[in-house]
Parts: sequence; structure tokens; C-alpha cells
Amino acid sequence: MKSLLAITMAALMVLSFVSVASAADSVEIRGPVYNATDFSTGPATWTVNAQNFAGFWYDIDDGKSSETLVITASETNDDRKLVDDTDSLVYTAAIQGGIAPEFNFSKEDDVNTALTYQKIGFLAEEYVPLVEDDASMLTKLLMDDDEDYTMRTGESLELGEGYALTPKQIDVDGNKVWLEITKDGEFVDDAVISTSDADKEEKTWYYEQEVLGEDVVTLIVHVDEVFQGQVDSLCVIEGIWQISDDAMEIEVDDEFGKMIVTQVGTSVEMKLDESITLDEDDTYDLMEDLSFVVADDSANLRFYLAKTITEPGTYEVRGTVIESPSGVNTWTANGETAFAGFWYDLDEDETSETLNVWGVSDGDRKINDDPVELNYTTTLISGIAPEFNFSKEDDVNTALTYQKIGFLAEEYVPIVEDDASMLTKLLMDDDESYTMRTGQSLELMEGYALTPKQIDVDGNKVWLEITKDGEFLDDAVISTSDADKEEKTWYYEQEVLGEDVVTFIVHVDEVFQGQVDSLCVIEGIWQISDDAMEIEVDDEFGKLIVTEDGTSKTIVMELDESITLDEDDSYELTEDISFKVADNTSVLRYYPFVEKTVDGEGPVVEEPVEEPVEEPVEEPVEDGNETVNETVEEPVEEPVEEPVEEPADEPVPGFEAVFAIAGLLAVAYLVRRN
Repeated sequence: MKSLLAITMAALMVLSFVSVASAADSVEIRGPVYNATDFSTGPATWTVNAQNFAGFWYDIDDGKSSETLVITASETNDDRKLVDDTDSLVYTAAIQGGIAPEFNFSKEDDVNTALTYQKIGFLAEEYVPLVEDDASMLTKLLMDDDEDYTMRTGESLELGEGYALTPKQIDVDGNKVWLEITKDGEFVDDAVISTSDADKEEKTWYYEQEVLGEDVVTLIVHVDEVFQGQVDSLCVIEGIWQISDDAMEIEVDDEFGKMIVTQVGTSVEMKLDESITLDEDDTYDLMEDLSFVVADDSANLRFYLAKTITEPGTYEVRGTVIESPSGVNTWTANGETAFAGFWYDLDEDETSETLNVWGVSDGDRKINDDPVELNYTTTLISGIAPEFNFSKEDDVNTALTYQKIGFLAEEYVPIVEDDASMLTKLLMDDDESYTMRTGQSLELMEGYALTPKQIDVDGNKVWLEITKDGEFLDDAVISTSDADKEEKTWYYEQEVLGEDVVTFIVHVDEVFQGQVDSLCVIEGIWQISDDAMEIEVDDEFGKLIVTEDGTSKTIVMELDESITLDEDDSYELTEDISFKVADNTSVLRYYPFVEKTVDGEGPVVEEPVEEPVEEPVEEPVEDGNETVNETVEEPVEEPVEEPVEEPADEPVPGFEAVFAIAGLLAVAYLVRRN
């Protein structure tokens, strides 16, 4: 029994890493930068709208949007206060009509007329009014999808908020499918849908519910066809539109964050209900996911509106929309025509990248390569301070700064000072605190990890080890004594492209004795990639070709392949940067964008994996001619067949751990029996 208990406890210790906490990743969508020095001569207004802020809803095809946030500067650069009960901050969101869904649905009562609906951007989310021209009752738009879904009988298509759609039966000969709607597994409704072209009006299901006392169509599903596959009968669903059945009512004096509703009608107006002082190096939650991010600059007021996204997924970060272009259109990270995908240092008001396009118009959509009508430039920026206040390696009293460059909407560091021809990606710049015990590992980027091997509280020291993909690289003993300030930081150096480069900096703040273990606190991590790239003239990046390689701090690239901005299309300029064009033949409307992914992963502290503790095996003790304890034979292991995994729709969290424990208990039982 002791053996069984020991193995069981060991199994639980091995599995302890399953529930470790991780730092969630996020995407920040940045609005235009408010710089008070631009308004130093007196009051002025600063407007954030959907054209210059990708956080607000925008319909590029029709050029429609809802939301506007207007700041009125009351005094000069010295005034950092936004005052409540005034017009210093006014937000409006207006209903927009004539919005076409992604799929070309017909109206429910008129199969020959395309369906349109009203929509409103509110608090940087997309909503639909329950009653026409009335913004006082809004429900969230959950799905607007024109993808094809080929399904067999019994398969379920997950929709928003727990809803699912399931074909119960498919009649290929009769061109019919019996569909069922469920919510959280419970039956809601069903319908038989005809897919015959002769019954065009029957191919779409308009599912209606009562929401806030109103009868509202909350789900529209179009079934394109049914057909016989090699094995099963199949149906093709093409076109889904869904709104939430949980709406909200908006009334005057309702509060959303620091804003209060002042008017409701065909639009919602809100004003500041709580004064804000925009102190340097701070973030102020305004409402929902919207906040003001303020520069760490006591002399100059500089800030922007930001939307922070933490939900896993891929998101578009776009630049200012250009409509009916003429002359030269220029995107920078912080200019009047801004591109939030470009790197920008708010504290220092520094940026690298510029994208110029000229020679295009409503009538001429072609961006030529000869003569060149598009170029991209980026320049090294000096004096960039890391998030943590590191000291220079050879001068503990001088703050560390480094050079940085935005390159194709990513952040890079030069290998050699003042030379942008050899660049490596900036992976981490982190001033978070991580409290760790001996044996725990802090996962960094590109397979690197940091582990305290021993912690000496009395001696104010910690022995750290750095590994890559589990293989030992280096170790160091770090002193955390204030008397040895220069020893508290580890500057790890590697050879990159033939140059000796510090690729990793970590600062150990302190060591201390916890209730059970000795602990160390790591605060401050900076890491660059050990895999750098060289840039030379005539190198190609997508449709761009290098004309200046960066040896003089600046990289210049020009269009090497002409682009025609056809309506309703996207064009990759480089691997990361693309143009999106409106579905409009008469007006050229387009913008640059990059895609950012939230994967929910960040620096992770893993628990140490403890090996199972084996119980000592008793030797047989002979008493006269009798053997008291039989000799313990080694158990004969039966060959273990690898399980054949059946395909699963979704993994069920936690069951892997249960199966692992059950397996170990089974092994323990066999050992005990033998």
C-alpha cells in the first residue's frame, strides 16, 4: 500500500504543472496621437473616428461608420485635465442604415430584394438596434459570415453564445434538410428547409425571438444545396447572420465607465462624468475596452486612445483610410495619416517607418513600379529606454539605452551600432515581476528558459541557468545585495552574424525566505533573437526591393511589381503588410493593414517536475529453513500498444490529467499484485 501511495503522490506532483498560470497575450489597437505641443497657441479640437482609429467599426465598402470621440483642449500644453460636465470630451455613436450582410440574403417577404439592416458602432463593438432608428435598445452582432459549411446528418455547427445548428435529416431526392437549433445543448426550434431553386424563398431560415419585448429575427441561415456524397448525404450552409438574444437598454444618465449618457435617439451621446488628470506614464480606463495611454513625459502632454484585445484570435490593425486619393498619401506611426501597425515609442515620440503612395485616383487605380509610385523608408532611432530601468553593463550609474528600428511593422534591434543592414527581432521588453522558487522555469521566447538552480537567502545570491529547447547554455551566480548593485543584472552574450552581442538581459530584484521555500524575484527582462538577418541592395521583401541597405542608418525600398487596386480585394505588399480595397467601382477607398494574433501565451512559470519516489524493496529474511518474505521478482512488463486516437471535435480540458493518473494507478496496482 505504501508503494501505491508513493506512486500516486508522485503522479500528482508530475502533473502539477498542468495548472500553472500564464500571462495572457494581447493586441493594442492604437488611435491617433494627441500631442499638446500642436495646440500650444490655444484651444483646439482633436477628433478620433473610424477612419483614423481601427478600434471603431468601419464599413469600407460604403464608407460608413458610427463613432466619434472629440477632445477640446481648454488651455495650453500645461493643462492635463479633462473636466466633467463640459464638452472637453464628447463621444457620439450614430445608427447607420442600408448595411449589407456579408452574404447576399434576400428580404424575408421579398425574395427579389436584397436584405439590408441598421447597424451602430458602440463602445468599439458592433451592435444592431432592435427597433428601427432607435439606439435605446441595442444587441450585439455576433456573426456575419459568408463561408461555406458542408455538413452531414448529426453534425453541429457552433454559433455565438452557446447556439448550435444541426442537420437532423437530409433528403437529397426531395432537396430538403431538417435543421435544428439548440442553445447550450437544449432544443430551441427546428425547420424543414427546401434547397430547390424553384423554391428560392424557402432556402433561408429567419429565426425569430422576443428580445426586450420586441419580436426580432436573431438568426438567419441560408442553405445552398443538398447532395449525395460518397458515403453520406450532405448539406451546404452558406450565409449566417446572428445577433444576441441578450440586448441592453440605454437611457439618459446611464454610466459607461467614466462617461455618462446625455442624449439617446437615432444616436447616443455621452460626456465625461468624472474628471481625468492625464498624469505621465499612466493608463486611464475610459469605457469598456477603451483607454487613454499617456506618455512618460512630464514636460509635454502626449497620449492616444487605445482598444486592448485579449480574446484569442486574429485581428486586423489598419491605417488611416484614404478616400478618392490625390497627390502623395503618406502613412507614419503618429502623423495625421497614421498606421497603428508601425512601431511607435510614445514616451520619446519616436517612430521609424514611412509609407508613401502617389499617382493613384478614383479613375487610375494602378500603383506603378516604373516609374515608381510607392516607396517605404525606415531609420534607426537611438536612445530608446527599455521598459525596465536597466543600468549599462559597464556603468551602474548610467541608464541603459539602445537603438531600435521599426521594419515592416515589426520591432528590430541592430547588431552593430548605426548600421541597419544587420537586424534582429526584439522578442521581449518586460518590466513585470516573477517570483520563483528553486527549479521553476520561466519560459522566454524562441525556446529559451530561465531557471533558479539554487537560492541563497543568507548570502543574497541566486544561481541562474539559461537553457534553449531544454539544453544547457550558460549559468551565473547573481548577487542581489544593494551593496553589489552592479551584480544584480545578468547580461548574456552570444555571437550573432559574427558579432558578439548581448541577446538577453535579466535583473534579479531580491531573494527572500517564504513560508516554505526560498524565493527570488526577477524584475526586468530584455531579449532579442539569436537569428538575425542581413539586408542588401536588391533584396526583395514581397513586392518591394531594397535600394538602400541601411548601412547609413536608413533602409529604403521601392515597389518592384505594379499593383492595381481592384475593388473588393486585398493585396500583399510584403509578407506582413497588405492593402485592403473597398467593394466600390466608382470611389477608390483603401488602407494598409497588418494582422495581429492573440494566442493567450506569454511568459510562463512552470513548476518543477519531481521524479516518483520509489519505496525500498525488502530483501527476503530467512528464519531457520523457512523464508519469511518471498524474494520480490521484477514485474514482467507486457508490451504496451499505442492507443489509436479517434478524431475529436474539441478537447475536453482536464481529462488528460485524469487519464494520466488512472494509468499510473493501474501500473501501481500491477506492481503491487506482482
